[in-house]
Amino acid sequence: MYINLHKRISCLALCLGLPYSLAFAPIHLTKNSPRSYKFNLNEKSDPLEVEIVQDDDENTSQEELDWLPDREKARMLQDSYKPAAGSPAEFYGNSSGQTQTFAANQVLNEEDLSQKEKPRKRLTYTDEEEELIETLGGKDPDQPSAKREEGFLGDCTLKEIALDYQCPICYLADVLCGWGVPPPIDPDALLGDMITGEQAFAILEALHTLDMGALNDRYSEYDLATLCVEYDIELSKGFELAMKEGWNLPFGVRTYLRIEQEEFLVESLAKDLW
Repeated sequence: MYINLHKRISCLALCLGLPYSLAFAPIHLTKNSPRSYKFNLNEKSDPLEVEIVQDDDENTSQEELDWLPDREKARMLQDSYKPAAGSPAEFYGNSSGQTQTFAANQVLNEEDLSQKEKPRKRLTYTDEEEELIETLGGKDPDQPSAKREEGFLGDCTLKEIALDYQCPICYLADVLCGWGVPPPIDPDALLGDMITGEQAFAILEALHTLDMGALNDRYSEYDLATLCVEYDIELSKGFELAMKEGWNLPFGVRTYLRIEQEEFLVESLAKDLW
């Protein structure tokens, strides 16, 4: 009975000039059926009256899409398609597989990490910190504090500090070079003889806050001279590259490079090994 009624209503809808998708839409004999067509049959009407009620919904229902021809579905899909803005060259880098965005973020991350590792002098100090700075040697490099005492960080050598704090000695030497201490740096010299008490206090803060394991991982296992031997690089070319790139070599060719410096050195001068 339901099938015959469906056919009769569909034929009547076609005779009235209704669209094909509407004429053969599924019939739901419920009073409130969302997102569908509802047909209310009036028994007193003669001939048969069909009241068509359509929900005002902008989004096409799944039931309507099922009745649409494939050509219409393809046209709707084509209208909704939007090409990507920009060329692939703007998104992809070289053949290494890294995108330019990722490479830029990697450089920024390395710079941020280097900035975090570098000790910084503060603008203000507490009374206790001021007293400790005076004990370490004061703030004036030309006039060391008379309160400088033995047994503090300023009275230790770079070797002793590196051993006590398990810190890379090249990190300490890098910091000193960044503060204007000219290379070569004597690892047996007292820290207080090379920098001020304020700078020694900044190093002391860094030694108590930095992750020494991560800091050690930032440096190569070989010094510059050993790296050149391992990768069959002329030592003069390796030293020349370091000077050209502005790398600190506080211990000359016996300086341990950072990991990114080692990789750059090998990629630049030992291309045959890659």
